[in-house]
Amino acid sequence: MKRSDLIILITVSVLIGLGIYNYSSMSSWANFNEAFDNSGETYSVSGLLSQDHPVVYNPEVDPGLTSFHMEDKNGEVKEVYLQLAKPQGFEQSESIVLTGKAIDGVFHATDMQMKCPSKYNSEQRLVLGTSES
Repeated sequence: MKRSDLIILITVSVLIGLGIYNYSSMSSWANFNEAFDNSGETYSVSGLLSQDHPVVYNPEVDPGLTSFHMEDKNGEVKEVYLQLAKPQGFEQSESIVLTGKAIDGVFHATDMQMKCPSKYNSEQRLVLGTSES
């Protein structure tokens, strides 16, 4: 076997291994009902911060834990333990995407993405002569 053939074979093997790893580590999209029906599986859940419950972040006790309630797209509200410090502007976010697992009645999120309100929306309202007051 030529040296170039061996290098190509190793490169292809590595690329196939990376593809399998990426495919197996991807999470599925779900709502809270589906995530809690399949407890322990990793899911991405999209929703809104529930304003009816407080956001609890106490860095003196645990700087890597934020707890809150989120309402998914179907209106189901569940408690969430986010394994991260509370992000800046969290309460003003327009929507949230959590990645994690449902365990013992709580969604344990290891990653979160927020859609924050655009500063351009309020500037556009001012230009158009409208306000939300």
